[in-house]
Amino acid sequence: MIKLHFELSPNDVQLSRIFENIAGLGDDLRPVLEPVSDDFYRGEASTFEAEGGFEGKARWKKLSKGYRAWKDKHYPGQKIMVLTGKLKESLTTRGATGSIFRLDKKSLELGTGISYAMKHQRGLNVSKRKLIQITGGQKHRWSSIVHQGLYKKAGKEWSKLRGH
Repeated sequence: MIKLHFELSPNDVQLSRIFENIAGLGDDLRPVLEPVSDDFYRGEASTFEAEGGFEGKARWKKLSKGYRAWKDKHYPGQKIMVLTGKLKESLTTRGATGSIFRLDKKSLELGTGISYAMKHQRGLNVSKRKLIQITGGQKHRWSSIVHQGLYKKAGKEWSKLRGH
């Protein structure tokens, strides 16, 4: 049994799917899981570009007039949730400062370690702007990516067993 599980925090499960009856997969699922990260980073880039509005998600709350004026003066042209670009880069680029990318033989962890990200995600003393919100399209794509990868891997393992 393989379990695909995505959560934003321990109490916010976004997707949980079990793939059963897949034998002979060996111990290394990195080739199956890594393509999910590519789609995650593309989705986050689209989320920042659309200021939250990606694949049916609601756009982020507009900036207050006062903060918008300050931001336009000091950081002209920057979109909502982008000041220095550090947060955006951490969620759109593997290996960026603050980026969480942990891939091992059995699991994949993606996200950001930027301290203020969760404050915005949950709306803790700031306007709530969900940086990570897994869409139905992403759930479908990720399940499909894993499903296809598992069956491809199972086919290779079966060929090895048969001596081909």
